[in-house]
Amino acid sequence: MKKILLSTILFLASWCFTAQNYNYLGTYTADGTPNYLETPGDDVPASTLELINNALPETFQVPTYNPHYITSGYDSDIYVTQTTDVYMTFVDEGAGFRNVIGFYTYDINNPPATAPSDEEITIIFPNNSKWGSGGGLQTGDKVKLGTFNAGTGIGFILISNGWDGNQVTYGYWRLYSNPNFNPETDVSKRHHNVLIKDNDNELIILGYEDIHREHSWCDHDFNDALYYITATNYTDIATTNIVSSDTSTDVYSANLGGFESKGDLSGKMALKNINRLKTNKKATAKQQQQLFNTHARSENDLAIYFPENGMFELEEAYISTSTDLINYANATNVFSVDYYLDDERVSAALVTTTESKIYDHAKHICDRLNGSTLKDVRAVTINGHRMIFSIIERDNGYIEYTVSFSILQGDTENKLLSLWNIGDYPTGAYMNFQIWGKSMGQLSHLINHIITKLSAQKTLVSASNITQHIPTVFISSATYKNKQLQLDFINKSATNNITLNANIRNTEQLDFYNINQEISLTGKYNESITFETGFMFDGGFAILNKENATYDNVYLADGTWGIDYNADKTTVNSYVIHEQIDALNETVYQMERGALVDATTTGTFNLFRYPLPGDLALNTEDFNSIQLKIKNNAPVVISLVTPDINDWEDRWTYTIPVHEEEELISIRFDEFKNQAGSNNGSIDAIKMIMLSVHGTEETPVDFNLDVNEVAFANNTLLSTTTFDLKKHAVFNTPNPFKTSTIIHIPQESNRVTLEVYDLLGRTIYKEVLNTLSNKKSIQYQSSKTNTGLYFYKLTDDANNIFKGKFMTVD
Repeated sequence: MKKILLSTILFLASWCFTAQNYNYLGTYTADGTPNYLETPGDDVPASTLELINNALPETFQVPTYNPHYITSGYDSDIYVTQTTDVYMTFVDEGAGFRNVIGFYTYDINNPPATAPSDEEITIIFPNNSKWGSGGGLQTGDKVKLGTFNAGTGIGFILISNGWDGNQVTYGYWRLYSNPNFNPETDVSKRHHNVLIKDNDNELIILGYEDIHREHSWCDHDFNDALYYITATNYTDIATTNIVSSDTSTDVYSANLGGFESKGDLSGKMALKNINRLKTNKKATAKQQQQLFNTHARSENDLAIYFPENGMFELEEAYISTSTDLINYANATNVFSVDYYLDDERVSAALVTTTESKIYDHAKHICDRLNGSTLKDVRAVTINGHRMIFSIIERDNGYIEYTVSFSILQGDTENKLLSLWNIGDYPTGAYMNFQIWGKSMGQLSHLINHIITKLSAQKTLVSASNITQHIPTVFISSATYKNKQLQLDFINKSATNNITLNANIRNTEQLDFYNINQEISLTGKYNESITFETGFMFDGGFAILNKENATYDNVYLADGTWGIDYNADKTTVNSYVIHEQIDALNETVYQMERGALVDATTTGTFNLFRYPLPGDLALNTEDFNSIQLKIKNNAPVVISLVTPDINDWEDRWTYTIPVHEEEELISIRFDEFKNQAGSNNGSIDAIKMIMLSVHGTEETPVDFNLDVNEVAFANNTLLSTTTFDLKKHAVFNTPNPFKTSTIIHIPQESNRVTLEVYDLLGRTIYKEVLNTLSNKKSIQYQSSKTNTGLYFYKLTDDANNIFKGKFMTVD
């Protein structure tokens, strides 16, 4: 709230009464500045100030742009989990009032049903005004609230204009962190504070709105009083249910959205990706997209639901529509748009129409297949409608805020449905929206515009209570490799038992079989479970929480085998995908399953294998070769397709001669050539492996191709007996290892920063470690990783960087 008209202040002044029964932390000066400030105060990090400006921007109303702060069930009080000292630091204030801030405590197992009495309230800052604005506070002024035991709740009270120039009064309104105690008659407007965690700086930001929120002159931006809370240790206070400050640097294009969330489309998805690579249709890139404007709206009826700008009105919108969703899925019409601020994609939206049921590919399932982590899922109110939103961390570390909802078409009214599981939707004709953004503000801006457009067309209704559809235990991420499935859970309800129901198949061509299993959990918020599935290609996994009858679904797959050919020029006699039977070679990165093809072609026949599912590419930076067992009676061109390819004909190729008997061959990356016959690039990531047989009308080719044990290798990967420090800067012994390994560096250092990352390039471990007594080695414990191949990077005291890789085994 900025400066209020003098007449308004004079009118309200008659409401103020003095109060003498509050508790105080100590004495204060004539202008209400505490005499009990900590010395020294805090040097508030610039990153925290930037975070506050981004999270609570001036003039951007929280209910409109960040509605999850106050409608999604996040904590508004502080909960102590270990005995600790708690501090409050003043950051800023933007109020015309001279406000008072205080706190009260309670047992979290017996929270108060009524507002605290005067005697239960302790004043923190008698006059919350900063120096030069009617008070004496400065950024960084810090107060110790006290020492609190585990199980203590700390609530806050802001007394609006409660400082009368000499003492604390009752002010205009007493505004509590517990919304149930606040004066508004409209329940949806009773929230007056937000808590936002800054994990990097280990503090919790507290923002307050100081005006009765039913008054027209309330700006609802919740930045009238700004502080942050710290404790002896950050882990001494509960933070799992506090709004995260995470934002993204970019988001994925809507052109990549809305596909492959169930097993029957894995082959079609693979062909779709091949066609995109062949034709270089990269509508994910801004330079290949059409500017979205009034003219563009006339070309597609669905375009009318989207604005031309984002929340700051500086963004530009570009069309990113992919017809793949019509060609391969159940959409009858589709439109998508990406929003850019300069060259940064800040939000994206996709809408489809379907005839008899909703669009049957859920973003939160597709994203987890593609290596993303589901960080949170809960309800939110946007423009008067309840819907489900989720926070997703993509495989590259980007954060996306996402909402999906469908509009069930009716004769007299339309109904907005936002449910977590596709099977919960009734049949009918739908418009289906998937929207995501780098911040909740960008996301909410698009949704507000969509809802306004829909409401103008026809009465729009929705359910007010959707929590029964939201899982309290859900799969945050899932990975499969070498007969082992790892499920990472987020358990919000401290549930101790769930039921896993899975439909699994061992190859792309076999039928699904069912697994039903009870799984015991510890009740911790984060937990990982690993169990044996045997070799598998893909599966749909559902977890049921019987305590509240909520469930979550995830689809998981290996990279797929497939074939690509012109049916007019090729006759396929047989195509068989071999089930994986033998144990994998753990000294290389071996892909499961092989393939056999018998065919005749007068054109080009392609057998392909994706190393990873969906649209992912395998990090091959530290490999130098590909190996495979092959039996072929005709020459085969093997291609390595990288994700950055711009010309399909410029892919990396190598011709494999005839092998009448099965033979294990190895091809170095530097033996592959592009169409110009050169090899002047690098193969740091591979999206697809393709084996091609070519024929002509004059010389048709009858061929038999059998491929097995495809793997990426590095012939120096596990060699330590002939290690040469002149050629290698870092190595570890033993390698492979079960429990721990010693990593050696070529020069002394007191400490090193160790980063470990997986084949997708995701950082799974980062710590500063003291070196051992020789100053040239550290010990790494394998308990911090799962079985598999990993890369690591060490940075020493002099900022020298060393890279290596290791393998952990059972």
